Amino acid sequence: MAESNAPKNIVIKVIGLVVGIIAAIILAAVIVSITVLPGVRYRMAASLANKGDYETAAQRLKGLEYKDSKEKLDEYASIVVKAYIDAGENKKAVEFIRSAYELRTDEQIQHANDILSAAQK
Repeated sequence: MAESNAPKNIVIKVIGLVVGIIAAIILAAVIVSITVLPGVRYRMAASLANKGDYETAAQRLKGLEYKDSKEKLDEYASIVVKAYIDAGENKKAVEFIRSAYELRTDEQIQHANDILSAAQK
C-alpha cells in the first residue's frame, strides 16, 4: 500500500518545487521592476538630456516616481516647449505637454499651463 503512494508523493513534491521556483522568479521580477528599473530610466533620461534630446528624456521620465524625476521632467519639458513655441509650433508644444504629463486631473492641466506660460515669456 505504501509503495502505491510513493509516485503520488513524488509528483506532489515536484509540483510544489516548480510552484516555489515560479513564485521566486515572479518575486524577483517584481523586486527588479520596483528597485532597479526606475534608476535605469532616470539615468537614461539624464544621458539623453546631456546629448540635447530633451524630448525623449522627458518621455523617459513620464510617470516616474524616482529622486527628482518630476523636477527634471519639468525642466526638460520647459526646454522642449520653449523650442516649439520659438519655432511657432504652438500646437506641437501643447501636444508634447499632453503626452509628457498624461494629463488627467485639473491640477495636472494647471501645471502644464504654468509650463506653457513660462515658456512663452
